[in-house]
Amino acid sequence: MHVGRLGGKAGQDALIAGDLLHSPLQARYPELGMRAHYDSAEAARSRRRVLERFCDTATLLCPVHFPAPSVGRVTRWEDGFRIG
Repeated sequence: MHVGRLGGKAGQDALIAGDLLHSPLQARYPELGMRAHYDSAEAARSRRRVLERFCDTATLLCPVHFPAPSVGRVTRWEDGFRIG
């Protein structure tokens, strides 16, 4: 996993989430899988680990499969997360 800097400025980090999340529901419920997963249990563990790592930080998360606008910071929402 690589976190890049937007414009090279400190404090303006972003993570392009790629296939980590396919739906906003997977942020709210990280254990929610999908048919395309090779190993749904491992995908859920990875998703939760990344969301925990960036929760309540200044790093922007850029999920590529969400409808626009989809860039935001990760915050906790009960046992799951919210990106906004």
